[in-house]
Amino acid sequence: MQPIKAKEQLDQWLRRRGITVAMETKNDRHFVCTAEGEECLLWLPEMDTTLFIFTLVDRLTMPKDNDLLTLSMALNLEPTRTGGASLGYNPESKQLMLRSVHDMTGLDDVALDRILEQMSKLAGALRLYLDAFRNQRSGTRHTAKGPLLTPGFHSPRLFT
Repeated sequence: MQPIKAKEQLDQWLRRRGITVAMETKNDRHFVCTAEGEECLLWLPEMDTTLFIFTLVDRLTMPKDNDLLTLSMALNLEPTRTGGASLGYNPESKQLMLRSVHDMTGLDDVALDRILEQMSKLAGALRLYLDAFRNQRSGTRHTAKGPLLTPGFHSPRLFT
């Protein structure tokens, strides 16, 4: 697939979802909202066929949330827990983001819809997981002297 074809395919998918695409701009980023209410950023870099999808998982307060950031980065080492996506931290916005990468060649409308639904569910599950860790941390801060146990979290591989 040529990059121009990938852009046309994404633009058509956006239009069929009621999202206006400005053809006269070089805008390669699109904000969309999933049926579950999650906001996602779709980024198809110019002259590329790789679609990047980002969604917010949490906002971190540093240095208080260093342990959450460490836990999040450790989750990247276990792709079954992140559905094949990756977690990253933007220090400027203090946002913990979930990112998945997809080649536009094999994607149609149904596949794009499925990926966004799965990203939304995964971001929600990760948010709950981090909230559980945060609650466990605050509940044991003054009583426990050992390391904290991470709450159970298992997710099937969501991205193919």
